[in-house]
Amino acid sequence: MPFGMGPAGWFFWPHLAFWMRQGYPHWNFPYSPYPWLFTEEMEKDFLEGQAKILEEQLAQVNKRLAELRKKEKEKK
Repeated sequence: MPFGMGPAGWFFWPHLAFWMRQGYPHWNFPYSPYPWLFTEEMEKDFLEGQAKILEEQLAQVNKRLAELRKKEKEKK
């Protein structure tokens, strides 16, 4: 609060606070100053996990395609 400014200072405080805010840069917390780096072992484990997930998804897609093709042949 603007102590020592008298009653007029209390009236002016919200506007003063708004302009003071512009002069103080702040750090946006979701971001870090530098990217977090993987070690080679961590990257290998991460990529192996991603490959496993993608292979499972591809198997599900191929299974569904086979079911749809089978239904299509039965209709003909």
